[in-house]
Amino acid sequence: MTAMFKWIAILASVNTVICGPTTGKFWHVTDFHYDQFYGDGSYPMSSCRKIGQPDVLGDYACDSPWSLINASVYAMKEIEPNPDFIIWTGDDTPHVPDAILSQSSVLSTITNITELLMDAFPETKFIPVFGNHDYHPKHQFPPNPTDFYSNVTDLWKPWLDKFPNATELFRESKFCLPTMTTYLMQTISLISQTSHVSI
Repeated sequence: MTAMFKWIAILASVNTVICGPTTGKFWHVTDFHYDQFYGDGSYPMSSCRKIGQPDVLGDYACDSPWSLINASVYAMKEIEPNPDFIIWTGDDTPHVPDAILSQSSVLSTITNITELLMDAFPETKFIPVFGNHDYHPKHQFPPNPTDFYSNVTDLWKPWLDKFPNATELFRESKFCLPTMTTYLMQTISLISQTSHVSI
């Protein structure tokens, strides 16, 4: 614990000189929880815990239908079409039992949302991060490289390639250190369920 306080003291004493813009615009998107069976059934197949037909653009008792996700992303584009970057912190699959999902269905959900975001913001830098619902079974990210990690890395490669070494770092360890040089900012993306730092 003492080592951690030393690092905090060192970081607090570093002077930062900003060369360039001091303000910018970004989006942070998270927790889409796309329910592909929205409106077609009830729990456990669908996340809906409501009797009757849920609303087309979403319902408080359900996870998100595609219509809500699509409308939200394109509303973002209408409000701010040229953000400096977008942080996407995952949690894309619905709150249903693990038995309803599979590696394939989780990858399909991540693929659909990735393609939507790429279509809406084709030139924007993205910092994508897995959420605890972005692996099957949920909350069970293995600590070593897997085919699933490799597939998602390939999917996110157009984004990761915009940052030095991020693609291979993400493929091997599920985290990356993208640097936004315009703003002298560095972000660290990691899955805390499998990553820890010994101090």
